[in-house]
Amino acid sequence: MVAAIGVGLPRALDVTLAYTRERRQFGERICDMPVARETLVAMWKKTEQAEMALMKAAFMVSRERPTGVSTPRSRRICAEAAVFCTTEGLHLHGGYGFMRNTRSRS
Repeated sequence: MVAAIGVGLPRALDVTLAYTRERRQFGERICDMPVARETLVAMWKKTEQAEMALMKAAFMVSRERPTGVSTPRSRRICAEAAVFCTTEGLHLHGGYGFMRNTRSRS
């Protein structure tokens, strides 16, 4: 269950991808910049790896086989993916990843 939570968090990739497709910097979409593209690909790879590790662990549990290192490994991989994707997502959002909406609600 802990690993499944870790797979949900890397879905920050979806939000970040939508944002970088919309936002422009220096006259170019952020997702088209080489460094941002490499970061998005790394986020995607980590997310896929986490999902596969979770599926393998779930398969082992469903077949009532000894899980050995599958479950702890999937927890670690999913947790690392969650931290990586949220951190890199914040970087790609720039200041918008750290700011709150300061508009008054009058």
